[in-house]
Amino acid sequence: MRTLLVPIDLSLNSQAALKFALAIAAKHKVEISALHAYQVDAHNHFLSLDSIRQLEQKATGEADKKVRAFLQSVQSESKVNHTIDPVLRLGFATEEIIAVCEQVQVDLVVMGTRGITDATSKYFGTNTRTVMENISSPVLAVNSEAVFQGFTKILYVTNLESTSVLALGRLLELATSFGASIHVLHINHNGTEHVSKYEQKIPGFFTRAVKYDQLTLTVAKSDDVLDEVYRCMVDQKPDVLAVNADERAIYSKVIAASDDHEAVLKITTPILAIN
Repeated sequence: MRTLLVPIDLSLNSQAALKFALAIAAKHKVEISALHAYQVDAHNHFLSLDSIRQLEQKATGEADKKVRAFLQSVQSESKVNHTIDPVLRLGFATEEIIAVCEQVQVDLVVMGTRGITDATSKYFGTNTRTVMENISSPVLAVNSEAVFQGFTKILYVTNLESTSVLALGRLLELATSFGASIHVLHINHNGTEHVSKYEQKIPGFFTRAVKYDQLTLTVAKSDDVLDEVYRCMVDQKPDVLAVNADERAIYSKVIAASDDHEAVLKITTPILAIN
């Protein structure tokens, strides 16, 4: 892993995400880019081209000052002396994040979310969900109370019959970079308690196909995906909960649960979306 991208809107949530990214960078020696998208405050739709350019230059200058002050403040608080490359883009946040990830190699996007103490609003913002579902780079959603303790274990919740090889490959790349173990929780939630012959053979097939010596697998039969996730999190104590954004049956339930305050209290680890 070489590059981290942290979208920032100068809020407390993005401050927490940047601190988390700085802690990762300090331990794993990776580059950080902080992306700030801004807009021009123009209420008059009949401005001349020169006037529009002047407004853009003014907006760029103001955004640059705010971003540099923000980065300096976060670095001072985190007590991590690490170079952060500020990236300013004129436009809407989600569009610019997606565009940057399409244009350059980004190994991991770190985005802030609302914390577990904020019971009045949804855990994930629309921007985070949109980015998760529209880029190929893995996206790590970090709540405002999260403190980086290292990535030693990743819990990957999936139905192996529908997960993609590319998603699994990206997860393996990240795990290798962090030196992390992966515990795969395969959940069949088709409404039957019958274990198919295919599922009986999954452990053997999977461990032979995936050449990673720090990998374990649990096969679960349940209609309640979240109960299995909670149970496995208590048992495994992972540092990261990973889901495949293309695997909607599981991804949507984990993300939807994050909007429920009681569920958020159970899912306190950062959530990694891969696709």
